[in-house]
Amino acid sequence: MTKKIIRIFIFAASVLLSASLSVAQNVPPLPVDPSVTYGVLPDNISYYIVSNPTDKGFADFSLVWRLGTPERKDTAALSSCPERTAVSKDEALRIARKALAGTSLFSSRTPDRFLRDNGVQGSSCGYIEMKDSALVFRFSNVNLNRGESFLDSLFLLAFDLVREYSVTVHKKGASDCGQAIIVSGDIDRNAIYSKIRLMSFFVPDIGPEEPSYDYKWCPADSLKCISVTDRDGKTASVTAEYSFPRIPREYMGTALPAVSEQMGQELGMILEARLRKGLYEEGIPVSDVGYRFTGSSQWSGDEKYTVRVNAAREDVPDVIAVLSSVLSQLSAGGITLKEYAQVKKAVGRHLGYQARTYVKNNSENIDRCISSFLYGTALASPAERYSFFEASGLPDSAGLRYFNRFVSSLVGSTGNMTLTCVSDSSEVTDIGMKEIFRRSWNDTSCVLAPHVSSYSDTAAFDILPGKCKISRTRKESMSGGTVWTFSNGMKVVYKHLPAGGRFWYSLVLKKGFSSVPDLEPGQGAFFSDILGLYKVAGMKHDDFDSLLSAMDIVMERNVGPVDMSLSGNAASGSLEFLLKSLVSISKDSAADSAAFDYYLKCEKLKLQETGGVEERLVAIDSIISPDFRYSSFKAPSRLTRDLLHVSDSYFRNQFERINDGVLVLVGDLDEFALKKTLQEYVGSFPVSKRMLPVRVQGAELVSGGSTYTVNGRETSLDVVMSVPARLDIQSYMASEMAAMALYDAAVASMAGMAASLNVSGNFSTVPSERLNIAVSVDACDTAYFAEGVTGMKPVRALFALRSVLRTLSMENLPQSMLDTYKSTLKNAISSRSNDPDYWVEAVSRRFIYGKDFHTDYSGKIDAVTADNVREIIYSLDNGAKVEYIVRPKRKTK
Repeated sequence: MTKKIIRIFIFAASVLLSASLSVAQNVPPLPVDPSVTYGVLPDNISYYIVSNPTDKGFADFSLVWRLGTPERKDTAALSSCPERTAVSKDEALRIARKALAGTSLFSSRTPDRFLRDNGVQGSSCGYIEMKDSALVFRFSNVNLNRGESFLDSLFLLAFDLVREYSVTVHKKGASDCGQAIIVSGDIDRNAIYSKIRLMSFFVPDIGPEEPSYDYKWCPADSLKCISVTDRDGKTASVTAEYSFPRIPREYMGTALPAVSEQMGQELGMILEARLRKGLYEEGIPVSDVGYRFTGSSQWSGDEKYTVRVNAAREDVPDVIAVLSSVLSQLSAGGITLKEYAQVKKAVGRHLGYQARTYVKNNSENIDRCISSFLYGTALASPAERYSFFEASGLPDSAGLRYFNRFVSSLVGSTGNMTLTCVSDSSEVTDIGMKEIFRRSWNDTSCVLAPHVSSYSDTAAFDILPGKCKISRTRKESMSGGTVWTFSNGMKVVYKHLPAGGRFWYSLVLKKGFSSVPDLEPGQGAFFSDILGLYKVAGMKHDDFDSLLSAMDIVMERNVGPVDMSLSGNAASGSLEFLLKSLVSISKDSAADSAAFDYYLKCEKLKLQETGGVEERLVAIDSIISPDFRYSSFKAPSRLTRDLLHVSDSYFRNQFERINDGVLVLVGDLDEFALKKTLQEYVGSFPVSKRMLPVRVQGAELVSGGSTYTVNGRETSLDVVMSVPARLDIQSYMASEMAAMALYDAAVASMAGMAASLNVSGNFSTVPSERLNIAVSVDACDTAYFAEGVTGMKPVRALFALRSVLRTLSMENLPQSMLDTYKSTLKNAISSRSNDPDYWVEAVSRRFIYGKDFHTDYSGKIDAVTADNVREIIYSLDNGAKVEYIVRPKRKTK
């Protein structure tokens, strides 16, 4: 089976490369990302340095300890060189935790304390991550504006951790199977290399030994079923996981892992679409349908294709039946050419999005380098991978042939599949699961292939073009774009930016769900979802979304407290159909009661599964402002059948006056052709000369603070503060710096506790302008922090945050810290200045709210004083404040 699958991948890659390759021949490697420098330092530590100037002023750092049994190649040397043992994961973790608690260079001020004091957290919940064949330290979102001495100290820490591990394992007679230092960010690669090369001379040669790669594919001969009982589970999950031979190591630097991943993602999209349709047609509500591909570049084991359905416990047998039926039909019949062409385009579009992302992700760069170090994966950039697939001459018919062979080999081999059910009871046994699956596998009475859209489906959107002249043209001062006002009152703003043949858009209308009278708290937050369920031009919502995808258009619906928008991005050649779609949504859309009824059941399950997080946030909103009805968080108890009628009335009113808003377009569009197209379609939008005033029910903030303790699934602490504030660019910049200061001080205050912390902030404009800041602390597993770190105690964390707020309220920031925050904020705005999405958001805000947060942003940032920051934190600490503690309910014996 291994040779058969690799042959499929090689044949596919050979056509993509326009080459004639046999299995015995070498597949050409993908080119190395030019932004990556890598090699081996004098002490035999591997290094990877990635230059990422798009994330200005920030970097991610990582240190990898490769684990494994050393490979013994020289048999003659075995008698003179004693065989070293492998370091277990548990032992490596113990060494790492002890090192974080103190090293030779970081003894009085421990590594954990040093990192916390400088606002550095791990990538998720802790500084340590365990992979199947490595231990990884992650130091994320490191602020380089802290200066050169801080950066030097961070590298000293990395080399000290290298030394601690190597010395410790060698003393134990074990092997150091190699280590790697990785950094990605806004750095000078040559300067960083010089720095770490010099430091490496002060660390003894680690004497790395290459680990043995003894992977062996072990196919199973029958379906494996597992039933797991989870008494605390809110919903049940059914998971089907296929195992597949991994790419041989000699091919890991070639295009084969990319081909495997592409096919895996295509399979995932098809499985999700067919499953969702089958579950909907059977009337089975689900909280989630998910898919995950775990490839050879992500770990050292088999490739895994995993599809999961979360549903109510009583629906588990029916879910297994639908899942089995979908897999059986896919195995027997494969997919159609039309279905393949559409999913191939969607996966390609995702690759293109990754290649064109304006602010590159340092964490993803770190992951690429870790994969290269551990598994030999090619260091190709997303742009190179995208070019590889785009430049291929593989026709859809050939791609379909390879894909269906791949699917037949994978899905048809249920012997290599594990079916797992996790529920709060064991009503469905292993034997029962297998019986349901086998019975449904042989049931071919229904076909679940989803509807696939094509260009021919656009006929329903044909609109008779009618000329609508431009009555006024002017420059948009903030963005430098152009504003066209049409004779029917519609406004369009266009800004040209190079965007690789795409453009970003937003049709944003004034008045959000806060304009709807008598809503209950937490109801308006469902409006965005409900709009996405509407039929458009007679098409059901999923068919309409499929058509948009076929036309290379991404669309999101969003209804907030003060506005609503239809936004996204599209290929430049899809402008005309986008305008037709927007016109059809405004003139020819209708509520779908059947779709809403199904959504209602699914959404309640989904919110139940999250353990009441959204309801907790609604409760906090209600405590801060008891009379405020327009929370942006969902309240499950308020999702009722009559909400469809209430929201439909709101949407009808909105769509009658599209001129009470603005259409923003940013990207690669020819201005002359754009004006001509707009004049043909803008006149088709419904407009009104009568603009309704915005009426929002008033609500007062409570004064002072209050503390609440409730039972929940996970330990957490939220401190939410709200204070009346005038919203302008000056106060916005000052509040951003206040949030940074609060974040750094709060992270430092959590030293000694296994906790992950986040600070978020926003300005509200309804019922009045106010600044909101939330500090959220979540408990983490102590195993991934320094030795001696204790579990998060909410009361202790609360006292620490109170102390932080009190100190920041009374003492001005040192000028050096204020300068650091100013540089950080300037870099953040500068990083996004070439991002079309940033300008769509900024221009929309300017027209809807009358707020400009960009013009002279550098000067406004420079004008912020330490007093300004301190006064903001003082007002927050002494304004409306809710301290909300969640702790697990004690189990009764």
